[in-house]
Amino acid sequence: DLPTAAVALTSERHTANELEEGLRGASTPVISRIHEDRVLLDVRTLMGDDLTLIAAALSELAAGGDGAR
Repeated sequence: DLPTAAVALTSERHTANELEEGLRGASTPVISRIHEDRVLLDVRTLMGDDLTLIAAALSELAAGGDGAR
């Protein structure tokens, strides 16, 4: 087991599956996992500008994007 930490995401508008699919289908895909109805981002795997890319993917989803390209 590798030590890690995760950021958990939930949404009032989207199920965990919809949120995960939307992130994966963003202009720059964000890979996450689902645990207990929350989308988890493993911060051990994040680098440099990843937070900017994740914020952009979440903005796309919040603006009504369904993740489809």
